Amino acid sequence: QRWKGRDVRVLDGTGITLPDTPENQAEFPQPSIQRKGCGFPVMKVVACFCLASGALLHWVETELKRHESRILKEFIKFFKLGDVVLTDRGFSSYGNLASLVNAGVDAVMRVHQMKKLDYSEGKALGPMDRLVTWLKPKSCPQGWDEDNWKSLPESLELRIVRICIEVKGFRVRQYDLVTTLLDAEVYSSDDLAELYFRRWAVELFFRHIKTTMGMEMLRCKTPKMVRKELRMFIIAHNLIRALMQEAANLYQCDLTRMSFKGTVDTLRQFSCAINATKNSPKNRQRVVDEMLLVIASEKVPLRENRSEPRAVKKRPKPFPRLTKQRSIYIVPKSRKNKGKRKAKKVVKAS
Repeated sequence: QRWKGRDVRVLDGTGITLPDTPENQAEFPQPSIQRKGCGFPVMKVVACFCLASGALLHWVETELKRHESRILKEFIKFFKLGDVVLTDRGFSSYGNLASLVNAGVDAVMRVHQMKKLDYSEGKALGPMDRLVTWLKPKSCPQGWDEDNWKSLPESLELRIVRICIEVKGFRVRQYDLVTTLLDAEVYSSDDLAELYFRRWAVELFFRHIKTTMGMEMLRCKTPKMVRKELRMFIIAHNLIRALMQEAANLYQCDLTRMSFKGTVDTLRQFSCAINATKNSPKNRQRVVDEMLLVIASEKVPLRENRSEPRAVKKRPKPFPRLTKQRSIYIVPKSRKNKGKRKAKKVVKAS
């Protein structure tokens, strides 16, 4: 499950909706494009997952307007020597790459869209594969401490690789990667393309914890309780991931083919039997072994490179949008009599 014998840490961010209370609005304001009283507070969570197991290792909760690129340096203290950090282009910057290099951590990122690349410069390692030198910007970027910025090296030796995709359904036809893995014999361009293709797993990890487990909107009314609720979801998520890992190790299954939703449903079905046998260790172990067998046998079918349009079948309810505060909102005339029983007109005979 590891990539070339190395641990890969994948980072990404997501937004979680909170109840509309003054306390939550003060610490996690709603998006600025929404009118006052018409939106909900949104907490941004930047999380670091283990690509092999899917466990959520570290996270940072912050307000929505804070950029993800400025948060990566808070994760560096958790990385171990030899780890590989995999991110999208939102985290790609000179400061982040230099900080990871100083910590002895390698990185594979998509190049930021504002960075201009020239594949005629540097040393050629292969077709559209170059060894280049990036210079540190003269001015300290916003969000960086002056002393930390001065401690970074003045230049970095990096590798840029252009990947072309010819698969139906992919939105991006080509993308440029920047990495600190400079050995083209050990880490070929195909290896880097395959690794970045696996970055999509972090979107599935977020979908599992938000949609499957119901964390898309939290319920607590204060930031302190919201943080506690978030931690409980993360603990439950990691316990389920540990259960999947145990089943995969026991029955030698591919962990990526195991269903997270199926594991949750199986655990719920077996929870009563496990609780009923708590006074009988042998029977309880037998029930747990049977549960692990069921988890390992429920595999997700192989659907490589499938192309499906993003469309919904079920129509939304025809309710109007709340464009003003509820206290001053006026219900449209077309909606006032909805649901009321119409009186029948009686026509008298002449």
